[in-house]
Amino acid sequence: MIHKLIIVCNPRSSHYVDVQREVLAPARRLKGWLVGKYELKPTDVDDNAKELARLLDDGDLAVAVGGDGTAAVAVNGIMQSGKDVTFSALGYGNFNDVARMLRTKRPVEYGGEYVGGITEIVQRFENEQIAEVYPLEAKVDGKLWRYAPCYITLGMFAESAAVLNSDGVRKKLRTGKKRLFFSLWQLAKWYFANRKREFLPGAEVKSEESKAVKKSKAIVKSKKVKSKLPKEEPEIIIDGVAKMREEKSEDVEV
Repeated sequence: MIHKLIIVCNPRSSHYVDVQREVLAPARRLKGWLVGKYELKPTDVDDNAKELARLLDDGDLAVAVGGDGTAAVAVNGIMQSGKDVTFSALGYGNFNDVARMLRTKRPVEYGGEYVGGITEIVQRFENEQIAEVYPLEAKVDGKLWRYAPCYITLGMFAESAAVLNSDGVRKKLRTGKKRLFFSLWQLAKWYFANRKREFLPGAEVKSEESKAVKKSKAIVKSKKVKSKLPKEEPEIIIDGVAKMREEKSEDVEV
């Protein structure tokens, strides 16, 4: 049986050279897999998610290779597609919170080849080591806005993310000489210049349990896993692959 792997990546990322070498090249050598690539357009999460959703079919594996913005596109594309698609992420961004939540790791070089990373994710998918996770639903005025795999930020912190997407900062990050500390310094400068601004005048945030049931999957180390093990094992961790579920998720309404 031929499986389809869709790698979601950002060609404008400062880590894209690493992605090509450590992820795309090994993925093309996978046997029994049809490997495709979706490159993010310079638009927004919603536009890219819609385009990605059109490419997905039941049984696909979609892996976000990049930062948390790339992961957000992949998650929203999967949920919008309505297909039975498995999700995972490899962290090639500045903070990589989604990949950290899934506990996936970048590959290491050994004997001229890269071991782990995308090949490990594929192996866990083939071995059906798939867990369930429950993404958050963000609603604005009662209407679904976006899905979030691990958290949602509002106000000042959310707007500060635009700093890292500015052309000047991106250009310097692509050189490979400026990474985490440079990013933190840019955010610190922005913070001190904007700390007295009001970002959410008149907003209200509510959290409630969702009654909707939409299914997806992900490759993940997750504590929310269906298992045949005894109930005495309350925290079951699976490396790599999980399915996202919208039941039992929480709505965050603004």
